[in-house]
Amino acid sequence: MNTFEQRHQNALQALTWVHQFGWLRATELGTLMWPHHASQQVLGSRLAKSLIERQLVIERRLPKGQGVRSFWPPPAFGYSPR
Repeated sequence: MNTFEQRHQNALQALTWVHQFGWLRATELGTLMWPHHASQQVLGSRLAKSLIERQLVIERRLPKGQGVRSFWPPPAFGYSPR
């Protein structure tokens, strides 16, 4: 599998997790995608940034103390985060 295919598979799996839970933070995404990897938070942040840049998810700030970012499916998928 080349890097393009791996990137596509990771994005697809990440979007499946976001859809299943409705929203996720980057740390949770990393934990779900790479549960036994030492750098799961870094990988989750990197993947989340990629999804935002490609406009596959939208970013929302969470209330103080709840983490920096959360990621939602875009409104075209029927979600409207508040």
